[in-house]
Amino acid sequence: MLEYLIDYELRNFLVSSVCVTILILQLVLPASTRSPTKELFIKVYIRGDGSIETEPQAQVPLLRNGNTYILTGDLAGSLIVERDNLVLDGRGYRLYKPESVTEDYNGIEVRGRVNVTVKNFVIEGYAYGIYSERSSRVFLVENVVANCYRGISILKSSNHRIERSTLRNCREAIRFGSSGDSAVLGNIIRENKYGLFISLSHTSLVEGNVVQNNSGGIYISGTGIRVIENVIRDNSEFGVELSNSINTTILGNVFVNDGLRVLESYGTVASGNTVNGKPLRFYEKVSNLTISGEAGQVVLVNCTKVVIENLTLGNVETAIWLWATDNAIIRGNVIEANSWYGISLLHCFNCSLLGNVIRGNKVGGVELSHSHGNTIENNTVKNNGKKGGLTLSFSTDTTIKRNIIENNEVGVSFDTSDGNIVSSNTFQRNNVSLFFYNSTRNLIVGNKIQFNSVSVTVYDSSRNTFYFNDFIDNRNQVLAINSSNAWDNGSKGNFWSDHDCTDENGDGVCENPYIINQENVDRFPLGKSLQPESGPGSDSTPPPREEQPWGALNGILTLAPLLLVALLIIALILLAALLLRRKGNASR
Repeated sequence: MLEYLIDYELRNFLVSSVCVTILILQLVLPASTRSPTKELFIKVYIRGDGSIETEPQAQVPLLRNGNTYILTGDLAGSLIVERDNLVLDGRGYRLYKPESVTEDYNGIEVRGRVNVTVKNFVIEGYAYGIYSERSSRVFLVENVVANCYRGISILKSSNHRIERSTLRNCREAIRFGSSGDSAVLGNIIRENKYGLFISLSHTSLVEGNVVQNNSGGIYISGTGIRVIENVIRDNSEFGVELSNSINTTILGNVFVNDGLRVLESYGTVASGNTVNGKPLRFYEKVSNLTISGEAGQVVLVNCTKVVIENLTLGNVETAIWLWATDNAIIRGNVIEANSWYGISLLHCFNCSLLGNVIRGNKVGGVELSHSHGNTIENNTVKNNGKKGGLTLSFSTDTTIKRNIIENNEVGVSFDTSDGNIVSSNTFQRNNVSLFFYNSTRNLIVGNKIQFNSVSVTVYDSSRNTFYFNDFIDNRNQVLAINSSNAWDNGSKGNFWSDHDCTDENGDGVCENPYIINQENVDRFPLGKSLQPESGPGSDSTPPPREEQPWGALNGILTLAPLLLVALLIIALILLAALLLRRKGNASR
């Protein structure tokens, strides 16, 4: 009987301890890990006859006063408008989708309607905050729309106005698709992925808005769009982008720390705009022009024989942007600290970049895309971001020579770019100095490549030729993947600082080859460097060894207090069980 009582006491203690453990863990765990109680979500219909119906049936804080419907309290639900000629007045109350509701809903839906006003709502958490399709004369005034996939979406509609509203924390704040004759006036559009997205739309006005701290500010693909007197600032990817646009007007806007980007767009008129307090220099279809003096950004479209010289450009999206331009000269400029590229050449031919300093640009230094026959010479390209110093994609016949390319993520990268020449450059302290993907027939000759994490990476790239280069004290010399390249000219190759050279006849060429892998062999490596000890701007001091990051441990350390509590409780339970068991044994 005593043993039964002890076992019964032990069982009760263990059950109680487990319950206490669960309770403590629930208190300690973040609220986001607990299963929330699902809040009732109500779909509210304003029928064609003016009546209000709900699904499920419920009392909702919506009061009808003739053609005006007034929200009298917060509502977790959707409002679906099936009537013309009405006003929805939110009176500052919230229309929201609770986090516990996992299905996608729209906040306010207007389909096939005419003359609808939506004002003074706070709308949060929906797939589409306000959705209008095949409607006309819809007026959206003084609303706050936040934390939605798309804040306001206008599709196949006309004569809409969005005024004095705030849109934030959405993937797209406002989208017009296949719509026109509308206006976006005096709104605050901030902290979204994209601010205003106008696609396949026409003859609309964007005026007096503040578009701030988005990834992309205003994207336009359409005809006859006017962007007038907006403040467009601190958008990390672009301020305004025109893509396949015709007859766009960009007038009197203030850009701060971003700027203008133009792709396949023509008939643009841009005047009276400033970038960081300096004039935005935009030209389309001009020739024989010199741009110097003061500028915040330079954008050329379909120009020829333009000289851009002696400018200092920084804290813009891309400082110098050329589209479909040929025979331009960009020389003697300092281009630094831009949020995208320093210089972009897209569909450009026979342009020259000479003697520029291009440094500290977040994405990359120079971008060449679908551009051919260009020259990049005597530039200093350093400290540029994830795309690196010089990026070539689908570009051919480029000459890159006598540049200092230093401390970039990638020095020069080639993506599907053939027949380029890289000669007499100094590459140092880059993560990767030369990167080739799907590129062929490139010539790399006479370069000093030193102190890099990887000197050359070739991936799916063959029939490139490397010779008379110095590979000095690189952590990894060459990574060759699915590639077969020539590493000599048939009689002489490259100098490799890690090669144990045998040169018995003293001709300066090693008798033993430098083997990268079976498909990549320097048959005639050099016994000594052909390059001078230090070129202009180069540094012969190897970099310090980098410490390994502790980032992988951080996630574990953040869980340590929680794990410690759980382990302590388990240890106490086991200790109590052991003591009770010993007590039972002693009683026998």
